[in-house]
Amino acid sequence: MGVVTFIIAEVLIGGMVTATESLFSFFPKSGLRVASLILFIACGISLIYPYFQYLSKKRLKEISVKAKIEHEGKEVNVVLFIDSGNMARESVSRRRVIFIREDVIKAFVNSYTDSSKNNKCVSIPINTTTGRSTVLGFVPDRIKFSDKKYNLEEFVIVPDRQGCNFGGYDGIVPLL
Repeated sequence: MGVVTFIIAEVLIGGMVTATESLFSFFPKSGLRVASLILFIACGISLIYPYFQYLSKKRLKEISVKAKIEHEGKEVNVVLFIDSGNMARESVSRRRVIFIREDVIKAFVNSYTDSSKNNKCVSIPINTTTGRSTVLGFVPDRIKFSDKKYNLEEFVIVPDRQGCNFGGYDGIVPLL
């Protein structure tokens, strides 16, 4: 889809440049040069802008998804922000990573860090703009999402211990 968008944009820009050039040669010393240039730029933007608006709405219809997380007999309902920049994966199984505020999943935090009780604890290396680090996460017993396409994936949950508020959401989930 990106190639098609690029070709359409190039054709529109090329047509605008050709039309502007022919008008400039028709009115060589007229004050219409600047006016026609502004007119063509405005027309070009008004033609291209709705198309890009359509593409952006088509790609991401919702900005959040509701989920019910079950782990060791406990459950919690969360609302997760869909983050296209969350590309973290667990290194062995390649499961995607959900970051959740620690206070939201307080009931699970103590149980997954106790290695004698749980073998679902996983270490996840991540690279961020501030550097590299390793975070601990766990594989929940079950996650059920309101959006059915998310139910097809397996996830690792990482409690955020740095106090992020995730824009008022309970956490972030990667864009699928």
